Amino acid sequence: MSLCCNDKFIKKVFFAMVSVLSLLIVTSPYAENQKQKMECADEQLEINTTITAKERGYIKASGKVYLLMEMTKLYDITGKIVSMYQIPVPVKAKMIYKNIKDGLPQVLNITVMKDLTPRQRPK
Repeated sequence: MSLCCNDKFIKKVFFAMVSVLSLLIVTSPYAENQKQKMECADEQLEINTTITAKERGYIKASGKVYLLMEMTKLYDITGKIVSMYQIPVPVKAKMIYKNIKDGLPQVLNITVMKDLTPRQRPK
């Protein structure tokens, strides 16, 4: 009979320990950081940057790689919608993007501010 009581006591202690550990994990700074990252994933960010390279599906700006999507809108200096092929490189631009969890940031909008391509002087 005392063995049965010990089993119940052990089960209660085990349950209490699991409950305390679960509470510690849920309220830990790690869990809070993960929650903040998930909340920031949908936030749109805007930067003024220099686009230094472009390839099919992505651009390089400020030392980072940004993913271009079908929905990415590209505007030239006059505000006209253009394709990526019409944007010169390098170029100063205002870029709106969002961070994607475990992936490259996705560009939503690029507006060209200034063309930085070198101009040849006439002789």
